[in-house]
Amino acid sequence: MLEQTRLSLARLGRVIANERQIRGWTQVQLAKQAGVNRAYLSDVEQGHRNITMDILVRLSSTLGMTASDLIVRAENAFVEPAISGSPK
Repeated sequence: MLEQTRLSLARLGRVIANERQIRGWTQVQLAKQAGVNRAYLSDVEQGHRNITMDILVRLSSTLGMTASDLIVRAENAFVEPAISGSPK
């Protein structure tokens, strides 16, 4: 996966997790309400899945937001880069 894509997915996942936590919801609750698998949601929140537009719309709608809201927040979010085994 391209580095830019990986970072974008990590940002989006962090925003989704943050919005879920603000509402006091568990992954199980959000996944059930949005009609997605909890393991899939976990992978999305960790930035390990390339989320589909269908799932993005379902999650954002369940969170009371638009897909655009989540994307804009993700574009403005900071995600610490992964720490590699040795410094460069």
